[in-house]
Amino acid sequence: MNFSFSDEFIEFQSRHLVLKEVGSSGVKKISEGKVLLIGLGGLGSAAALYLVHSGIGHLGICDHDLVELSNLGRQAAYDLSDLGKAKTTAVEKLLQSKSPHTKVEVFPQKITQQNFATIAREYEIVIEAVDDSKTKIDIHDLAIKNEKVLVHAGVLGIKGQLLTVVPRKSACLRCFFEDLTPLSDSSCAKDGVFAPLVGVLGSLQAGEALKYFLRDLDELQINQLLQIDLFRWQFKVISQQKKCRSCASSHP
Repeated sequence: MNFSFSDEFIEFQSRHLVLKEVGSSGVKKISEGKVLLIGLGGLGSAAALYLVHSGIGHLGICDHDLVELSNLGRQAAYDLSDLGKAKTTAVEKLLQSKSPHTKVEVFPQKITQQNFATIAREYEIVIEAVDDSKTKIDIHDLAIKNEKVLVHAGVLGIKGQLLTVVPRKSACLRCFFEDLTPLSDSSCAKDGVFAPLVGVLGSLQAGEALKYFLRDLDELQINQLLQIDLFRWQFKVISQQKKCRSCASSHP
């Protein structure tokens, strides 16, 4: 082994260390990685847990909500004792109990066009795990503008989707959906969401971030939109058909 890890960390990451796709060099890269996770609901709960268990070095968590009883049916980071607490407070405590090897930075606020650049400045990857379409679109556009790798996921009902965007190198959501206007008449609160689906998509988001730090860009979900129907066990990959105006000008 070429890197200096503590005995505790070696045991903690033993399964990654023997995995040929990761190994000691990959564990080191992950331990130096910086991820900003925006949204601590169902997607964010799963993503946060697997990033910390995988030894991510620095994780920023951003959310302005409080834990509600309706969250507990699908958001694995919380229990009854967390009701009424800020989600960032509850998740920070949970993650610290899982591993001492990750620095957790807390942003108990709503992400906006005004604060995004400041909050995201030192992070290389942004995982977008929010549940309202307007904020999703804003984060998408702001990540590209600020040249941050974006891992997008969305869930509604029994279906979900996943796409990783590497600014100037890969397709964005607008390359797949010409009209990205917010969906005012659809929401998880109104239409429901299949609880295991958020765990699947959130875990995939964590996997995308980890693979990026391993510099395995060919294995990322780029230029292809993954769509999942977990109820019917259907997985569909949609390839990029054309570049949106912005992508065509930035990476012709």
